[in-house]
Amino acid sequence: MRRHEMIAYTYALVLMDKEKYKTLIDKNIAIIEKLIKNGGSGSYYYNEISDTAEFVQMLIAYDYDKTIITKYINGLNNRDWSSYYFSTKTKANVFLAFIDYIEKYGKTNESETRITLNGNTKEQTIG
Repeated sequence: MRRHEMIAYTYALVLMDKEKYKTLIDKNIAIIEKLIKNGGSGSYYYNEISDTAEFVQMLIAYDYDKTIITKYINGLNNRDWSSYYFSTKTKANVFLAFIDYIEKYGKTNESETRITLNGNTKEQTIG
């Protein structure tokens, strides 16, 4: 199974019943982490960054280890999102991961976000 397909399959298990499928979900998370780390088996439409963002959304929905989720969020955040290199699909997936992270952990942590639209930058501290 390709990386994106494995993420989508595991995310579906999380949304269906994360307690019932816990063993399989945990096994799949380990496989997905290796696929992301090694850059393995992507697809034409979904790149590694987009897949990582969807993986983070799944981890948040699964109530996975916050330190691991934060590691992935920091990796997604350390990019030049003004670059034309990144597709709209990739940017949207990353933005949704940031939103999920802030919604889940922004209540207990101070988070800073910077958004640039059409050359106008707005910084906001949440928390």
